[in-house]
Amino acid sequence: MTMHIRFYGQLRNIPQENLGAIRELFRDFELFEQENALDFEYEGVYIDHEPYLEQIQDILGQNANGQADMIDLIEWKMFRYVISEGSVTEHKIRINDVLEKYSAE
Repeated sequence: MTMHIRFYGQLRNIPQENLGAIRELFRDFELFEQENALDFEYEGVYIDHEPYLEQIQDILGQNANGQADMIDLIEWKMFRYVISEGSVTEHKIRINDVLEKYSAE
């Protein structure tokens, strides 16, 4: 199976009472936990990442803090989502600057 989507990120300052809900949200992802923090990673075929971002806001509210990146190697696009104080801001990243080593010659 060709892996052409990466969706990964870090959430910080997660209140203990919300950690279980965040784990459940990312149950199909690789998870790495530290105190009050969670790193998540998905690599595979297409995934609709926007519902995950919305649910992070719903679960964490004003406590949401972190970032997520979505890379599409087929469409050659990358977006960074900054999660801060309950809102998510999208930034388009120039993928050639980041992923030069993956470009076909």
